[in-house]
Amino acid sequence: MPERQYSDDYDDDYLKAQQRQELVAMIWSYTLALELYVVRLRSQVNDLSGRLNLPLRYPDIQSDFRVSFFRDLPAYEEFMTALDTEETELVLPD
Repeated sequence: MPERQYSDDYDDDYLKAQQRQELVAMIWSYTLALELYVVRLRSQVNDLSGRLNLPLRYPDIQSDFRVSFFRDLPAYEEFMTALDTEETELVLPD
């Protein structure tokens, strides 16, 4: 009987680890979608500024918001497969 409990504990630990990976992947996908949304908004601001003959507010619309600080965190190695992608299928509405 203890052998079965060990197996159940292993299965529970494995399931929890998988769920953690999936959660981080979903959060990262949402982060990437937010970044794309910010780029679209900044582009719209620049378009409006140009129409009003104002200086562009965001000369480089992707310059200062890319999240990369997490690469130095100890847990990065655990989640690096989820965090290494630069693409998301999630699209935020306008």
